[in-house]
Order: sequence, then structure tokens, then C-alpha cells
Amino acid sequence: MLLKADTRKIQEQFGAVCRKQNIVKLQLSRPEALVHYQRLIRNIFNNTLITAFPITNEWLTVDDWQYLVSEFMAKHAAQTPAVWQMPREFVEFVTENIYAATLNKPALNDLLWLEWYEIEVHTMRDVEEPPIMKTIYQLNDSLIMNPYHRIINLTYPVHKMHADEAAAEPGDYYVLTYRVMDSGDVRFIEISPVHVFILQNIIEGPQSLPEIVPGVLSQFNFDNEEAIQKYLAFFCSDLVDKKILIIT
Repeated sequence: MLLKADTRKIQEQFGAVCRKQNIVKLQLSRPEALVHYQRLIRNIFNNTLITAFPITNEWLTVDDWQYLVSEFMAKHAAQTPAVWQMPREFVEFVTENIYAATLNKPALNDLLWLEWYEIEVHTMRDVEEPPIMKTIYQLNDSLIMNPYHRIINLTYPVHKMHADEAAAEPGDYYVLTYRVMDSGDVRFIEISPVHVFILQNIIEGPQSLPEIVPGVLSQFNFDNEEAIQKYLAFFCSDLVDKKILIIT
């Protein structure tokens, strides 16, 4: 049932006051209850974000964390109706408004995105999973990708060291986040730009490594085809063992 315009306006005003934690005059049947609603909403935001970003929360000072929560609540009207999806909007808000520079925490964005993608991969909608007909990889096998994954490009290696230490090691890092199909566990592995190229080709459709190698040689100016193919075959075999790649 659609709300009347006046009712919708009151709800929007009430929601904004609860988010911004300010004191204004609203037409409420129990105005003394407003402070309790504000505290409740604050706790929902804070607890949801702490649950989503436990590593970031532990890393930042209490003041810095509460500052980010307050800024998000006051300046961003969340668009998603699902509370569990709200943390993504938090990451986007922090990234777009350059709070990493404000707090002098260069690795902040990368750490938030890494933690968010763990949630995103874990909660991906189940699809009909391809049957695993073969588990021992051979060079000419056609491969497809585990459907539950994200490839993340990071500037700081927050996936393998403390965020403060990672801030001193800027570079071009790639992390494959994937969900193990039979257990549902989410795991991370670091991959190279060459590995990214291989996986992006496989994501586009079933392919064998010998079909992809010519593109690798051209893209990265490699000239030792035999050595490169042997190296990448070991990589593909390892990902088959991990059930990231599936033999068709």
C-alpha cells in the first residue's frame, strides 16, 4: 500500500533526524522517545559495520572509527533496503569522499574493499554448479571458472600484512577471492597480472591453456613459449586442485 505524501514526508524527516543525530522539532506523539530511537539507529549502523569490517574496526582508533560512522550516517542516505548490503555503500562513501587522506590511512580503501568482497562472494546467489567430472589436470583440458569469485586490484598489500605496513608497499596487487563450492568457505589467493589474463579469458568461456598462451606471449612480450606454458600449467593445475578452475 502506498503511503500518503504527508506520512512519507514525516517518515523521511524522522529517518534523517535519527541518522544525523541532531535535535529538531518533529510532530511526534512521544517526543521524549526520539533520543532512544537515535541511539537504536546508531547502534544498528555501528554494529552492522563492525560485523562487516572487523579488521578495519580493530585497526582504526575508536575515534577514527566513530568519526567515519558519524560521517556516513549524517551525509549519506542509504539506498538499499537490505541491512546486510549497507556496508557496500559505506565503502563507496569512504572511498569517494577521500577519508583515507583525511585520516592519513592510505590503505583504508583497500582494506574495506577486501573485507566487503569477502561478504559479497560469500553471499552470491547459488547457481547450478557445473559437475566436476575430472580432477587431474592435463594440458589440453578445457577449463571453466568457479562461478563464485571476484578478482580485486589493490594498491596496498593488505591481504598479506598489517595495513600500516602495507601503506609503505604501494604497487599493483591482484587478489582472487573465491568461494569453495562444496564447503562455502571464502578464501583469498594472490595472483599476478599474467594469472589475471588467463582467468579473464577463461571467464569469457571454456578454453584450454594452449589456446590462451599465444595471447599471453603477445600481451606480455614473452618469447619462451615452452617455459611460460609449463609455468602456467602448474598454476592451472593448482587452481583445479583448489576447485577454482573446473575441467569440462
